[in-house]
Amino acid sequence: MQKIYSKEELDFADSVDQGDLKKVHHHLQNGMDPDFRYGGQPMIHRAASMNRPLVLILLFEAGADYYGKDDMGNYFGFVVETCGNRAIEAVKRAYVAFISKHHDLSPADKDLPKKERERILAQYKRSDRERYPQLILSTILNLKESGREEEARILQESLSKRTKNVMNRMLRERDAARKARRTLRR
Repeated sequence: MQKIYSKEELDFADSVDQGDLKKVHHHLQNGMDPDFRYGGQPMIHRAASMNRPLVLILLFEAGADYYGKDDMGNYFGFVVETCGNRAIEAVKRAYVAFISKHHDLSPADKDLPKKERERILAQYKRSDRERYPQLILSTILNLKESGREEEARILQESLSKRTKNVMNRMLRERDAARKARRTLRR
């Protein structure tokens, strides 16, 4: 039996496919589930297959399940590999490193012995874990510089508390380093 979708669900799926940040943000703000499935695909799978990296960031920040499978049994990583888009791959790699800091392992990895789990988590250095917030920060700045203020504002508003905290810490460290360099020059 085929699922019947509401007008809002269809509009959300279409917004993801089209890469309409404003509409995707609106739907997420109004309670749309970031893990909503259309045609058997979670929205992060659709965003990746349609080459929509900014939409992908919005969905991750809204809490989309990175480890969810589509109805064919494919994980997000497989979808990214088949789409072959460098921007999508960069978002995926950065996000995986970021969530690894918070000990989010795949369901399969959680069954591994403790030593093996620690090895997997240890492979991500701090700089790798900061790649996702750095990617978002540079994306926001690039959007602003290219006159796409509305998209930059939407992306900035949608950031999770965890991402904001890491970005703010990174900015404080950068400012402290700049201040120290100026002091040394005197």
